[in-house]
Amino acid sequence: MPIDPCITLKIHIPESEGWNESQERFVYIQDTTITLEHSLVSVAKWEARHKKPFLDRKPKTDDEMLDYIKCMTIEPDIPDNSYVGLTAEDIKQINAYINDPMTGTTFYNWKPNKTRRNIEIETAEVIYWEMIQCEIPIEWEHRHFNQLRTLIQVCMLKNQKNDAMPASEIRKMNHELNAARRAKYHSKG
Repeated sequence: MPIDPCITLKIHIPESEGWNESQERFVYIQDTTITLEHSLVSVAKWEARHKKPFLDRKPKTDDEMLDYIKCMTIEPDIPDNSYVGLTAEDIKQINAYINDPMTGTTFYNWKPNKTRRNIEIETAEVIYWEMIQCEIPIEWEHRHFNQLRTLIQVCMLKNQKNDAMPASEIRKMNHELNAARRAKYHSKG
């Protein structure tokens, strides 16, 4: 699948020397450009490594977020030392990219099924299931994660509206129920 530059982020890490805190030593950083993809695939990779949900509201440690950046990296075989060269500005740009809605869709006065969301932990597998339920093509696992979540919400909303019984059918059903009760109890009202 070709990389779509509209839904990825490129970060240039210039050649330098940096301090690796976990190894407590200076490391040489090669001139590197990494392409990041905040997608369901990246979330699934992170969850497989950490054995916990990425999408919970608990704050991530710096090491966990750095590992997520590694999971987001599309290019294979980027040396771990390269990530030491990420600056505070790079991290700010990456966070802005992760939080970007990447869509013009907005929801007014719509509340998703809170019951399901409150009891169920949202993981990559749950989102894959939602994709299947909404018949979203598997290729969407590489789209920006927020676009995918928005599409799932749109599908849920549209399916909710399609499942609602038209007012004319509700009136007809109520009329038939009332007629059956009147006949059963021999009443006029």
